Amino acid sequence: MELRPYQKTAVEKLQWSAKMPGNDLVSLPTGAGKSLIIAQIASDNGTHVLIIQPTREILEQNLDKLSVIVGKDVVGVYSASLGRKEIKKYTFATIGSIFRKPEDFVHFELIIIDECHLVNPKRLGSMFLEFLNKVNELKGSAVKVVGLTATPYRLCQQYLRYPNGFIDTITTIKLINRVRPAFWNRLIYNINVGELIEQGYLCPLKYHNIVLVKQEQMKLNISHSDFDLEAFEDQIAEKDNEIYRVLEACSKNFKSTLVFCPTVENAEKLADMFFDGEVVSAKTKPKERKRIINGFKSGEIKIVFNVGVLTTGFDHPALDCIVLLRPTRSIGLLYQMVGRGLRIAEGKKFCTVVDLTDTIKKIGRVETFKLEKVENKWNLTSETNLTGWNGVELYKFTIQK
Repeated sequence: MELRPYQKTAVEKLQWSAKMPGNDLVSLPTGAGKSLIIAQIASDNGTHVLIIQPTREILEQNLDKLSVIVGKDVVGVYSASLGRKEIKKYTFATIGSIFRKPEDFVHFELIIIDECHLVNPKRLGSMFLEFLNKVNELKGSAVKVVGLTATPYRLCQQYLRYPNGFIDTITTIKLINRVRPAFWNRLIYNINVGELIEQGYLCPLKYHNIVLVKQEQMKLNISHSDFDLEAFEDQIAEKDNEIYRVLEACSKNFKSTLVFCPTVENAEKLADMFFDGEVVSAKTKPKERKRIINGFKSGEIKIVFNVGVLTTGFDHPALDCIVLLRPTRSIGLLYQMVGRGLRIAEGKKFCTVVDLTDTIKKIGRVETFKLEKVENKWNLTSETNLTGWNGVELYKFTIQK
């Protein structure tokens, strides 16, 4: 498996930082081939390597790549959802299956976390941190951790309380290596979506904006960090005919259409309007989810209504239409949703993004997101200038206590 130039650079950066103390980050767009980089890092390391995956689907994708390089006999899988509990030199695991078993993984010298933006250092009781802290305690030293993600940033909330009883809630965007308490020490490599589209490694995007409700008219959730999705569902309840016409056109004109919906009730209502419409959500049983995803990828199912599931790690290269019916103020979530269409496939010239939520206008097109190092600091920008220097104020609202 020949690495692309940017993949080689990412591997070289990780080899360079291997002996440095602290945990390292690599930022690569969706569809950039993180699985190949993971396989190369693991095989080059020469020691026991634990590779933690967020889902069984991503685990299976990465497992195949590494098995080709090092051989199946030295690759194990520790995942209850796959019915396997093997510990070998290279072990793929889901965090839910291992976080209560840190003593079984003390001998590992390197831990690789895929989709590492899911590690939240502010949640000290999370499965990731509980597992890693216990491994370090048992080892008597800190194990090296390498993380890969397409979105190395998160929204953070701050609250300013005033004597008059009012509170300012301020939403900022921070790189995850700047979130305190610190877990990630360095972002050592990044390449942007626009660069890989220009180089022909990712698929171009085309956008259509059809605004059902302006974001200024949308209600925020309790924390004011994002929108109240149930309230948004109520706002669009009388626009079913308009939504149906858009979805019908997408279903007729594209091979595969993935719709991001605000609630399960909304997804089920819309799916009932289509003969082959299917819903995937947290309520979908694993066997049913597998049937739907396999049918979607094979072309038997043309339109899937998704609620908070098929974002991180969903791999369907032929996907050529994405409909945003779930509004967000999060640049990371927007990237993860639109990023499902970035992979290239035979006969696919571009992916169409239909935005019904006013999100693209507010945050910007994904290919304009740019993370670059300026004067030894990472700077995140988009065409709308909603983002900027790490920790910049994005949104501010005053509420009465």
